[in-house]
Amino acid sequence: MEHIARSCGFTLEDLALNRAGKVSPHQLSNGYAEAAGIGGAFLVTLGVAMVVAFFGKAGYGRAIGVVVCAVAAITGAAIFWKAMVGACKHKVASVEGSFELTRPGSNMRSGVVGTYQWSFSSETGVPAVLVRGARYRVFYLAGSNHFLSIEPLGPGSDAPLPGGSR
Repeated sequence: MEHIARSCGFTLEDLALNRAGKVSPHQLSNGYAEAAGIGGAFLVTLGVAMVVAFFGKAGYGRAIGVVVCAVAAITGAAIFWKAMVGACKHKVASVEGSFELTRPGSNMRSGVVGTYQWSFSSETGVPAVLVRGARYRVFYLAGSNHFLSIEPLGPGSDAPLPGGSR
């Protein structure tokens, strides 16, 4: 289990807290950092919308640019708000299911377990310890969907199976 934790960026202590429905301070700070990044993207989008609105050429192009940027800014604000609320609530959610990869041919891949999906950066890639088709339980911040930890389910794993058996 320790090699999965190390490869996926959490500790066994983080996992124990997540199992108990709690978030470690370091996981929480990562959740706030993610929300701050989303907030920064929102502010940049809002700034672009303002530049287009005040300095763009008059006409349909200007109006379309303002509408597109405004929609992007509103969407960004909603995502930022959701991420901040999720980080502030400290509520841990979990989902169980088989691990699958989406976008297998691209640089930015996503992992899916049950209904939860998260992205792996092109720098870190998909941890080799995660096996496609194997069953896992993923813990994440409810509301923000910020990844916290993952554990294998089934025979030979350290995690209890559903129903409390091993």
